[in-house]
Amino acid sequence: MDKKSYAFGMSVASSLFQSGVHGLNFEDFTAGLRAIMMGEKPAVSIEDAGKLLEEFYAEMEAEQNERASAAGKAAKEEGEKFLAENAGKRRVRPIFLTSCTTALGVLPMVLSKDILWQPMGVIICFGTILSIVFIVLLMPVCYWLIFKHAK
Repeated sequence: MDKKSYAFGMSVASSLFQSGVHGLNFEDFTAGLRAIMMGEKPAVSIEDAGKLLEEFYAEMEAEQNERASAAGKAAKEEGEKFLAENAGKRRVRPIFLTSCTTALGVLPMVLSKDILWQPMGVIICFGTILSIVFIVLLMPVCYWLIFKHAK
């Protein structure tokens, strides 16, 4: 056995396999190799061989694009599902905490007997509490009612 020739054969086969080329007729493959390497007249013209390879690679690319598109759609659907399930969980806590902090932060203004600061503190404190109720309870229902027919 000529190990160098065998190694070249392994290299070509590995390259073809990694390129996604499968199902070749080995007798015809080696006949094509032999014709080019030995300077013989090929059974298929160079132009026809080029066209055949272009068609083959176009089919292979179309199959790969179809698989990639299907995988991309599946990943997109999975991502949208995850975001839909977890969007509220991510947003409620920061909204609630900042609103409560604001409402509690102006509490000294509400408790003061100052003619300027007490009315302003009452408006800010109770407005913020009302906005918590609006954002956490009423806003999701409004979105649901508006977008329930969008799907």
